[in-house]
Amino acid sequence: MLNHCYTGQHKYNANMRVPNPKRPLGDITGAVRRTLIRPKPEGEAVEFAIPPLVTQELWLKANRATRERGRGRGKEGRIISALLRNRIFCPRCGKPMVVRRRTEGDKLYYLCSRLNHASEKEHCTYRRYVPGAWDYSVWDCVYAILKQDSWIQEKLSGIDRENHDVDKLVKLEQQKVLQTKNKITKVREGFEGGLYNLDEAKSKVNNYLVMIKQAEQEIERLIRLTGGQNSKVDVEELKKELERLVQANLDKATFAEKRDIINKLGIGVYPSEGLKTMKIRCSLNFGNDGDSQPSDRCAIIQFASLRSQ
Repeated sequence: MLNHCYTGQHKYNANMRVPNPKRPLGDITGAVRRTLIRPKPEGEAVEFAIPPLVTQELWLKANRATRERGRGRGKEGRIISALLRNRIFCPRCGKPMVVRRRTEGDKLYYLCSRLNHASEKEHCTYRRYVPGAWDYSVWDCVYAILKQDSWIQEKLSGIDRENHDVDKLVKLEQQKVLQTKNKITKVREGFEGGLYNLDEAKSKVNNYLVMIKQAEQEIERLIRLTGGQNSKVDVEELKKELERLVQANLDKATFAEKRDIINKLGIGVYPSEGLKTMKIRCSLNFGNDGDSQPSDRCAIIQFASLRSQ
């Protein structure tokens, strides 16, 4: 009934596809499309008249009734609310599981996204599904963590210790680079003094250059672990954010608030193949609220094992 041809006004080639401004999630149950259909600007469509079937008033009335009957149905009108969307991983292939709803009732479950994959290399053979009740189990775990009085200080002190240890390792690598450069200088002096021939000098210098490159790569890796030069500032911001979460009224948290907290804590759930237990990874991710993956600079701070329900 949405077609205007019923009223005698028809348009040919009236719509076009445009990129979706929202970031695609890769999960159709998230109600996010890669492209959207939008009408073309006025004058670009081809318009022509045909014999009408109904009046304009009847056409408008029928479309209003159709919209009212269909309100709240389908994936566009009813998004599946799942706390562990993109945060629970297949126990066999390790890829994120997707959300599905049972045909009977509103119960949801998680299924491996690669179970029905067309490519044999990317196909997964894990056919079991994870019950949606695990959402409540994971939230109970997060709730218990945030309610621990000593949790903030313990985790922040651990991050401080880790940053301090990393700083020591960086200084050791920097000292190694300096010492190796001094050795290169001595080799060049020995070559000029006749102690080494050309081939011996080149071989020694090349070996020292490889050592310097390896040390510099290690320094870059260590700096990434602490978030660069602003690691102390990050810890302070982390402390304020964690204190705000602990002081929040978690008992009355809405679904959106729970999802935001889980995203900030960087929760990742890893079930066992028998679904008897699950391992929960918690890594601080306050710098990338919309990112489904924890930040590289946020170290894993807790592993917990729970019995499935």
